[in-house]
Amino acid sequence: MANEKHDMSVLEYPVLYEQETTENYILENFDEVIVAIGNNSLRLNKINHYLEIGIKVATIIHPKALVSRFAKIEAGCMISENAIIGPFVTLGKGCRIAPNGIVCHECNLDDGVNLSPKATMGGACNIGEKTWLCIGSTLSDHVNIGSNCVIAAGAVVLNDMPNNALIVGMPAFVKKYYQKTL
Repeated sequence: MANEKHDMSVLEYPVLYEQETTENYILENFDEVIVAIGNNSLRLNKINHYLEIGIKVATIIHPKALVSRFAKIEAGCMISENAIIGPFVTLGKGCRIAPNGIVCHECNLDDGVNLSPKATMGGACNIGEKTWLCIGSTLSDHVNIGSNCVIAAGAVVLNDMPNNALIVGMPAFVKKYYQKTL
């Protein structure tokens, strides 16, 4: 059961702490939950676990975001103010689009992708799961990025990039490879 010592809320919604709240308590008392974990892998694991046991995970879209009615947005996504999601975009589970993030037409973001503020994607891009586009990074049209990548702040990506890579520069290149999943 939730511990009263924290007694915290956001607007009228209580903040629950995983270590102090049972899954049965959630199932019995809430219609949906928001998974607010910054780490892409941990967030996606928690969302998948909750969905598997029947806990509905909310998707949050700021009223000042522009989201095409033709976009497909899966459970647990968060789309911030002034973000733009174009037509025929697919956002997988647990994607986060920060303020002023732009995802142009026909892009596909796999589960757990995170766009930081002012990250911009041209049309028809594909992003692998748990990849993070840091602040102000830019992807040209028709670029494919692998899973578990970090696109560094301000990087300009003109070509496809592999899995598990730190991608930096203008034009972007692979600076190093990660040994394990982020």
